[in-house]
Amino acid sequence: MMGPLPNCKAFQKTSFNEYRNNSGLCGEMSGLRPCYTTKSSKLMAQKTKMVIAITVIGCLLLLFSIQGCAFLTYVRGRRKQQQAVAAEHIDLLTLLGHDGKLLYENIMEVTEGF
Repeated sequence: MMGPLPNCKAFQKTSFNEYRNNSGLCGEMSGLRPCYTTKSSKLMAQKTKMVIAITVIGCLLLLFSIQGCAFLTYVRGRRKQQQAVAAEHIDLLTLLGHDGKLLYENIMEVTEGF
């Protein structure tokens, strides 16, 4: 047998004499050498989980940043378009020679002060 000794009651209650001829075993039982690979593999698994979590969070932040920039660009473009339309209406009235006072006087004249 080789590798770490499982951590269950069946293996914990047995004596070292039953495992003496298996030089590949390791574990926390007296007489066995300690298992260094178990600790390093747990550490490696924790590091892997941490790297994955940081990568996912970073990608989400990048995605939200791009989406926010696109939304702001859309809103600014729409606002400029609305301002251009409003300015076009004002320019059209001034080009046609409509003045507010003149227009009011014309309406009053046509409706005969109604």
